[in-house]
Amino acid sequence: RIKVRMARTCQDIVEIGRDLIAVKGKVGHGNFLPWIEAEFGMSLPTATRFMQVAENLGEKFVTVTNLPPTVLYALAAPPTPEPIREEALRRVQAGEPVDRSVIDKLKQD
Repeated sequence: RIKVRMARTCQDIVEIGRDLIAVKGKVGHGNFLPWIEAEFGMSLPTATRFMQVAENLGEKFVTVTNLPPTVLYALAAPPTPEPIREEALRRVQAGEPVDRSVIDKLKQD
């Protein structure tokens, strides 16, 4: 049950990110932050993390379903180069555990 819920959490993060991207495009410049604060009490950094996951990992949903949100956010962050994302996802597909320390180590190498 926990694995199913974690996969659902990952899916929800991707879908929320996609929805936020769509709304941001519709509400007009300067209106997005007031909207997310009023509707959800969400901060801009939180919304940004959701949108980054949708943009950078949304197409790879099946691969990332077992990753905790902190790893999703680290992989999707703009400072994370695409080759690091690809290597982390390759490891996940190979059945290797990938956590935040693995991402940090890949960035250092």
